[in-house]
Amino acid sequence: MKLNLGRTFMLTLAVGGAMLTGPAQAQAQTYLYIAHAASGRNVSATANPAMPVDVSVNSNCIEKGLSFGDINGPFTGPAGSFTFKVTMANTISPCSGSTVFSAPVTLAAGGTYLGIITLNAANAPIGQIYPLNLAPIPGGQARFDVVNTTLQNLNASITAISPGGLSGKLSIPASSLKESGVIAGLYTGTVTDSSAIVRTGPISVEIVARNQYLYVLAGSVTNNSVQLIGPKLIRGVF
Repeated sequence: MKLNLGRTFMLTLAVGGAMLTGPAQAQAQTYLYIAHAASGRNVSATANPAMPVDVSVNSNCIEKGLSFGDINGPFTGPAGSFTFKVTMANTISPCSGSTVFSAPVTLAAGGTYLGIITLNAANAPIGQIYPLNLAPIPGGQARFDVVNTTLQNLNASITAISPGGLSGKLSIPASSLKESGVIAGLYTGTVTDSSAIVRTGPISVEIVARNQYLYVLAGSVTNNSVQLIGPKLIRGVF
């Protein structure tokens, strides 16, 4: 497998401003997927596990009730610098709850990003953002991106059910993104820690040619809460 380490920006995630609609403006847009990888029970033993949140950008409420395990988007807007805020979800008055995290971020024109709400070593919510590679995928192949938001280094092992005989392993350091190109087919996989103990899986996924698959590893090895979030599909990358 061809593996590439993506750049990691320990920023927050945001998208904002007015929507761009004209074809001539398409290259000036930026695109953002948002993943919620902050388990409520890792924040507090009494918190709702879903820990639903609202997301606003420049005081514009763009996401309501995002829950642990969700990957939504893409959200679109003009490139530039924005201030984003994550608040505890409020169904009656969205984006008016107590602030979970707030910070500025700059997104480039034509870029596509995966922004993640996750936790630091003190189990306080933080943001991470990763640029995604959307270069054309060759015929018969697909691409998947795996982000490890845990604080431990992990390994993902996959085996092809069809076509048979294919297998591979991804080493995914903490707070990093790994990208892999694979032949389309049906795969099963597990995630292990540095001691080869299975932390999540096995899972099965059918990989379709020319699609891109976004996954996020969330939780913690220390309390055996590692989970694989996704996939979020980006279809027709050619």
